[in-house]
Amino acid sequence: MLRFSWAINYFAKLVNFANCVPCFTLLDEVPSSFLFFITHNMTVHVLQEFEKFLLLTVKKAGTLGF
Repeated sequence: MLRFSWAINYFAKLVNFANCVPCFTLLDEVPSSFLFFITHNMTVHVLQEFEKFLLLTVKKAGTLGF
């Protein structure tokens, strides 16, 4: 259970970081479309990895009889 809560916290931090990146458009140093591309891909990738982790956790729990 501790590992699962660690994964939730890590995932939340990644998503928060991804959502904060568009704030840098205020600096006008990078085009906002490029930042959207980066944040969108980061979020999708993180969600996919988190889904894989959850599926593995459920499978392991099932084989252990929980």
